[in-house]
Order: sequence, then structure tokens, then C-alpha cells
Amino acid sequence: MTKVTQGRLIDVCTTALRGHAAVRGAWIGGSGAKGRTDEWSDVDVQCLAEEADADGIFGVVEAAVEAGLGPFSLRYVIPTPTWH
Repeated sequence: MTKVTQGRLIDVCTTALRGHAAVRGAWIGGSGAKGRTDEWSDVDVQCLAEEADADGIFGVVEAAVEAGLGPFSLRYVIPTPTWH
């Protein structure tokens, strides 16, 4: 299996988000925003959009990741609401 770099994953995600009409903005959060990534860091891509568009946006990004980097080996969906 080929290792996916954080930079390549970010490129694929931002390209997909940039092309989505419902996305008002996108940014990197977590350790990437603080310049503290290492080989074990995840990639926290966040975007600003209406809640009703969330499923469609996730679908577009997931399809772009699979097309550009290969199938997911693990997917964890956080239960909503996450603020409880």
C-alpha cells in the first residue's frame, strides 16, 4: 500500500471543496494549523457551509479522496450533535 502524505490529502480535499458551490470557506485545523504535525497526525479539514449541505459536501470530498488516493481503509463517523 502506498503511503498518503498529509499534503496530498489536503490538496485533494481543498480542490474538491473549492469546486463546491455550497462551501463558503475552508481551512486546516488541529495540529496542522499550529504547525505541529508529525507522522501520526490526522488532517483536520473544516469548511463553512449550511448544515443542510453537509451530507452532499462530505460525499463530494469522500469521492474525491477515493478517486485521487484510493479507497478508505477506515471511516469513523462522529455522532451528532458533537457539542454535547
